[in-house]
Parts: sequence; C-alpha cells; structure tokens
Amino acid sequence: MHMDQKIFTMGLSDGAITLYLLLTGLADAGRDLFDETISGMWNDTPEALEGARVELTQRGIIEKEQKSGLTLLCPLQMWRN
Repeated sequence: MHMDQKIFTMGLSDGAITLYLLLTGLADAGRDLFDETISGMWNDTPEALEGARVELTQRGIIEKEQKSGLTLLCPLQMWRN
C-alpha cells in the first residue's frame, strides 16, 4: 500500500494525515496494523490517536476488521470527500 497524494487535498486534520502516513509506512514495511503496533509508534496522546482514527474512518480511508481488530487501509475509490 503506497501513500496516495490525495490525502493532502482532503482538508483532513494534521493528526489524521499523520496517522495515515504512519499506517501506510507500517503497511509498506510489512507490519500488521493492530492497535498495539499503531499505538506503539504514535507520538501523541491516545485521545489524539482516537480522534484521527475516527476522522479517517468517517472519510472511508480506513476501517477496522471486527473479528481480528486489524486496521485496513481502504482503496482510493472508497474515500469520501
């Protein structure tokens, strides 16, 4: 999963963009996107992480697989402005 430049033109918060960049970096490195991995790399508050997750989820950029708890990066076609 490579980072898509559209992320910078969607009017997202800095936190949401930062989280997206973190997620794409981890995915490109072959890491599974579980909460423990993400929160271990996040350098802001847990509340800021949750806010960024909510924002990315609402815009169709990420979703959480309910059964495994894995965060999934959605294809660009699913993103909502």
